[in-house]
Amino acid sequence: MTYLELSLGGNLGREILWLLVIKKVEDKLAPWKRSPLSKEGKLVLIKAVLSSLPMYYMFVFRVPSGVANRIKNLKKEFFWNDGIKKKKVYAVDWVSICKSKRLDGLGIGRIEDKGVSTLAKWIWRFGKEHSSL
Repeated sequence: MTYLELSLGGNLGREILWLLVIKKVEDKLAPWKRSPLSKEGKLVLIKAVLSSLPMYYMFVFRVPSGVANRIKNLKKEFFWNDGIKKKKVYAVDWVSICKSKRLDGLGIGRIEDKGVSTLAKWIWRFGKEHSSL
């Protein structure tokens, strides 16, 4: 049985069950990698599309840390990549970029934090609104 294309009844803490989510992110990235996008354009795509794809699954399930790291690395590689496959040193670390704009970041956010906050909102809502079930 599946829900949102993820297998139910299995151990959703196992990364293998989340390969579909990672594949969806990779599939979205594929055509964009061939396009000459500015850093601003890449930032918009990361925030609008790549950050929202896993959210549908995180409404119901807690994302394993390995999956969160893989998605984070896909975003990071897409943002910094200029078509050259060399290891580089960047002036700003990824943690700083993910911070909110109020904290001088670019507001991408960490996938782990978004998953926990989403589940916490559901728990609070079910506790406060008895008709929400």
